Amino acid sequence: MQNNITLLLVGENSGDIVAFKSKLKLLREIDSIKDVEYDGSFDLIKKFFPCCVFIFGDDRADDACDMCRQIKRDSVLSNIPMVFITKTADEELIKKYFESGADNCFNFTIKDYQLKANVDLYLKKRQDFYNLSKQTRLLKNLDIKFENDVVTPNYVERVFENELEFSKKYDYPAAFMALSFEGDDDIFAILKNSTRQNDIIGQISSNIFYVLLPETLIGGAYKVYKKIKNLLDKNTKLSAGACEYEPKMSFEELSKKALKALKEASIIGNNIVITDKFDDEDAQPAHEKDYKIFTKLYSRKIKSALEPSFLKAKESFESKYETNVSIDNYITFSKSYFSIKNIKSEEEAVLKIYYNGRSKISMETIYFKNGLASHNYTKIDMKDFTSDNLLKMLDNLAFEFDKLVAAKKTETVKSDVILN
Repeated sequence: MQNNITLLLVGENSGDIVAFKSKLKLLREIDSIKDVEYDGSFDLIKKFFPCCVFIFGDDRADDACDMCRQIKRDSVLSNIPMVFITKTADEELIKKYFESGADNCFNFTIKDYQLKANVDLYLKKRQDFYNLSKQTRLLKNLDIKFENDVVTPNYVERVFENELEFSKKYDYPAAFMALSFEGDDDIFAILKNSTRQNDIIGQISSNIFYVLLPETLIGGAYKVYKKIKNLLDKNTKLSAGACEYEPKMSFEELSKKALKALKEASIIGNNIVITDKFDDEDAQPAHEKDYKIFTKLYSRKIKSALEPSFLKAKESFESKYETNVSIDNYITFSKSYFSIKNIKSEEEAVLKIYYNGRSKISMETIYFKNGLASHNYTKIDMKDFTSDNLLKMLDNLAFEFDKLVAAKKTETVKSDVILN
């Protein structure tokens, strides 16, 4: 799977979390591992759909069990393995963990080989779930025709629309590519060997194919493109157009955007063109050479600006706000997120940062109040993506959050006056 987070650790004891996280990283270097406190953990699980969740429940057993039950009651999240990590020998407490829906419970001192074997098993089960989920969705259309696991032209729109509805319903990301081949390679075999079992491949014509990558951001699409390219004979040319799916998009709009990028790539030949989801009609797309240059620059910016800014702001806001306000953040290459949320009254201010291999970085601020969301979008140059500027943005985010909370309090007071 190409999830942004493979394994999620939930708990309050930072020392235990760090030690266990280090053990997991040594055992399974391919995983993306994140830790989070109980407050906000459900929202994070819903956003990332991790392959396995480890819960350190001894310090807050009731909260840990409530969170586990909440996950297991959710029709979409219930298949995620929930594993408790404990230092206790109290059988009643361990029984309580299992009664809350835990798939397993390990002692903190579990042997490395046992831990790895169990994690491998959970990830395999998760893959099996995805394969079954994909087959179930496709079998809704019993007359769909396949050739070498590739959807034939007459059924492409039907299958892809069906898969996009799934992404839209559960708010999962998806990347999409239009590919054009010139050469004598066995394209069917190469596409099959370059993609995951839950990816959808469709043939449009003799040399043009669509690939839909569920739960994947644009960086993942580029990796698949490189994988395909590496398997091709040196005389075979590959051009590609890639973009990210947005919930408001129809399949027609998505394919049109990818085909426009493919046309641009084909002019140069043997290239990929990547479009930003915030691009307007006249925006200049990124070619492979640009993408490589700017992604290297952005990797440095993550270390020099993004990580220290998020850390500093989190520490500052946690000391500023009361316990009923949760501060949450995560950083990945394609998408990063910082949130300030009032747990009791649901006001929330969110900063999202998207990066798609350009000289400009896309920013989205979202403010939630009374169940409604307002969105603001902007782009900043790479040179302006500094720690100082990010801290100013985060301070402004906190300022707007305070205004939301103050407005809510005013509304509550007015309501009480009317009632009295």
